[in-house]
Amino acid sequence: MKVKLLSFSRLSVLECLPSLNTAMSTSHNMLEAIYGPQFDNHLLDELQEVFPPRDPTPTDTVSLIMYTAGQQSVIDWLTKRMENER
Repeated sequence: MKVKLLSFSRLSVLECLPSLNTAMSTSHNMLEAIYGPQFDNHLLDELQEVFPPRDPTPTDTVSLIMYTAGQQSVIDWLTKRMENER
């Protein structure tokens, strides 16, 4: 018994199928599940309160100085980003 192979049409040019080309609207609530809650001034104020700028002392280790500098650089970056979004 011979089996006939089914031939599927092949696309010579890559194209989006109509079912994949539908517009999809997203709301902030949907994105919040992926990206987390929106960042606001209250959260930035809390970060500045919890991680205040700190001057290094002679007894601080290099790793502690780098760690606290990293905290401040993140807060500075978030502040600049929020200012640019306004």
